[in-house]
Amino acid sequence: LNSQKELTQWLCQVVSDARYLIQNGFQDVSPIISRVLKYVDAHYVESNITIKRIASHFSVNSSYLGYLFKQETGLYFSDYLNHIRVKQGEHLLLTTDYSITDIAAKVGYSDMTYFSQIFKKRTGVSPAKYRQMKRNSPSSDKKNLPDG
Repeated sequence: LNSQKELTQWLCQVVSDARYLIQNGFQDVSPIISRVLKYVDAHYVESNITIKRIASHFSVNSSYLGYLFKQETGLYFSDYLNHIRVKQGEHLLLTTDYSITDIAAKVGYSDMTYFSQIFKKRTGVSPAKYRQMKRNSPSSDKKNLPDG
């Protein structure tokens, strides 16, 4: 902390972390991991998000942050990021008519093929097949909804 501005920002973040922990109950994660999780939730759409970039943002060592993330969440950072992106991809597949390429970009993948590979690895089906299956399933069939 080299300036009054940095000290003020740091104190504000500490207060924010404390407020978050009080409001959400004391989780099994440290304040830094809580901040990282919130950061990822807000920035997952950025295709260049990495543990190194996040570590730099929070002024911590990237190796230590990666280790701590795995210890406290049970997931490697890249697995968590892919999980968030695929979940959002699932949502967009079901609620929009965006192309797979557009959805890939909207959830942070610059390469649609890579998005499709990760999506299939996590869900067992391609994005197109997922959309087709879910939209044609009886539970999502609009004719089952009451008129009104």
